[in-house]
Amino acid sequence: MKKFFSGFLFGALTSGAITLLINPRDGKSNRKVLLDKINQLHSTINDLNESTHTLHSSIDRLKTEGLKSLSLFTEDFSQSLINFQLENKGRINRLKTAVTNLQDRLDQLP
Repeated sequence: MKKFFSGFLFGALTSGAITLLINPRDGKSNRKVLLDKINQLHSTINDLNESTHTLHSSIDRLKTEGLKSLSLFTEDFSQSLINFQLENKGRINRLKTAVTNLQDRLDQLP
């Protein structure tokens, strides 16, 4: 592993030196280009941080609103089910009686 890092460091230094030697711009121009790239990278990182913060805020808001909506839906559905059962209790009992009568009649058939 030590040889790998030594080779990596040697390659990085060598390529850096060659790049400086064959670069058509002078040092001042290179520093300006490098500074511009660093500033652009810094701006991109700040934009990414802001976007990440906005995304987290949106996810939190969506989670909160989703949980509220789910809670309301559950309550409404439960109440609708209770109302259905109360409104149709007589019908359900009549159907159960009719099914029992039919089964008794079928059992009596030869």
